[in-house]
Amino acid sequence: MDIRLQMKPDTSGFIAQLISRFDHRRRSALETAGRRIRDYFLLEMKATFPRQGRAGFKWPARPSPNMIGIIDDFNHGHYPPHEDWFRDRPAGQGGRDDIRKTLVASSSWYSTRWAPGGTSELRVSFGSTAPFASRQQTGGPSRQPITVGAQGLLRRYLRDHPNMLPLARRRFGKAIHMGKEGYDWTIRSAARPFLIFTDSDADEVNRIFTEELARG
Repeated sequence: MDIRLQMKPDTSGFIAQLISRFDHRRRSALETAGRRIRDYFLLEMKATFPRQGRAGFKWPARPSPNMIGIIDDFNHGHYPPHEDWFRDRPAGQGGRDDIRKTLVASSSWYSTRWAPGGTSELRVSFGSTAPFASRQQTGGPSRQPITVGAQGLLRRYLRDHPNMLPLARRRFGKAIHMGKEGYDWTIRSAARPFLIFTDSDADEVNRIFTEELARG
């Protein structure tokens, strides 16, 4: 997600009105504001995961066993699979899909103010480098092929764990059958957004700019 704050004659809105009060010589104030906004959103993103939601939106619970994770482990020859796949746990935390470890944020400033129609722009970007982060944000289908090797490890796990819970045993059996028939294991992941821009965020951006403007 990007937040772009521009200085140009035809902009409107509280951010544009506020940033227009900076002149070109106050680049250091813009850069300092950008770093503070970057750090603010990075902390907010990290806090979203232990809260399991943000801005009044509570993430839905994550079911177990996590067959996508188990099959992925087996496809890569990992045996036994990660123990987190068999227990209820907060979304985006633990296991091999801990999105918190992939969170990034940056800020940059550049100016073409003195060129015809030019602007000065502060850009704050924040998000995740994980390839599955967009699915965490918006939800959507998640597929995992079931290789011959994975089918063998599914059978092995069933043999090694005769006292598995009935639900887990049924799902392992279903995965073996689907793999033999050439199907992928497919689910529809629920949306668990961690990138949300709220009114309180807008207030915080306003506060940061006001403070840096006063210092400048």
